[in-house]
Amino acid sequence: MSGNLRVVFFTAVFITFFPISVISQTGRVSDNSLLDIKVEHLSIEDGLSNSNISCILQDQKGFMWFGTWLGGLNKYDGHRFTVYQHNPNEVHSISDDEIISLYEDPRGVLWVGTGKGLSRFDPKTETFHNYEYDANEDQNGVRAILEFPKGSGKLWLIIGEGLYAFDQESESFRKISPDRQNPRSWVFSLGTRVLYEDRQGIMWVGVEGELSRFDPESETLHLVQQFGYTVVNSIYEDHKGVMWVATGFGLQRFDRSTGIWQSYQHDPQNPMSISDNTVGTIIEESPGTFWISTETGLDRFDPQQEIFQHVDLILLF
Repeated sequence: MSGNLRVVFFTAVFITFFPISVISQTGRVSDNSLLDIKVEHLSIEDGLSNSNISCILQDQKGFMWFGTWLGGLNKYDGHRFTVYQHNPNEVHSISDDEIISLYEDPRGVLWVGTGKGLSRFDPKTETFHNYEYDANEDQNGVRAILEFPKGSGKLWLIIGEGLYAFDQESESFRKISPDRQNPRSWVFSLGTRVLYEDRQGIMWVGVEGELSRFDPESETLHLVQQFGYTVVNSIYEDHKGVMWVATGFGLQRFDRSTGIWQSYQHDPQNPMSISDNTVGTIIEESPGTFWISTETGLDRFDPQQEIFQHVDLILLF
């Protein structure tokens, strides 16, 4: 991609963005001649198993993986889709067609969180090794996966309303039990969906309405910030070490060097504000340039000037 950012939308539309040099006074990119954009619209007609995309991952080899809701897992090589679906008569098929989360570990192993367990993909045989947990305890699938510390081989999983440690050698799950003497040791809900390790080796957990740090030694959570009754959709660390949190109540910025939090929210009177308060994903294209996905579209954000440029997606079709 020659260093250019590739942004993937949940409608399975691929868009390659190059720097925007000019915007209108309304803060909206209103002329697609200002953007050198290549669009590839992929649908069920192209081989996608289901248009309801639940998660997306690009692996180290460049393949795009699309998890779908009840349509299985799709791999896209730039030309065609390969679909992996559950077959009750095949023990090495993926464990379920409800794909909830995708994760590639540092060794390039693809892990898939499904509605019925954890699956590990074997690229040589194009099959899966499936691991099942006690569904009597948590029945809402594997919603997040993270190897922590990186390189340790120890996987942490959010399953239902609990945190689990998965040991690859023994192929066993261990549910982390909260310390009843410490009410903050483990507070989870169905809104918990994010595990993230920063460059300092700190594990962050997006709990519903809160951002916390996890201490693997004591296996406890330490509250960092509360956002009210909302969800944490993603966590991102930029090149300066500043933490960004995408929530249902705007974009949150945490400067750890000063301890200062800043919230960016939509202002209908300010066309240069973020396009919507429901923020999904944050990507830093280059130092000082961010792409922000929201419920109503895509924003290009300059934090130094605090200006959001809204990309009019309808012009792409």
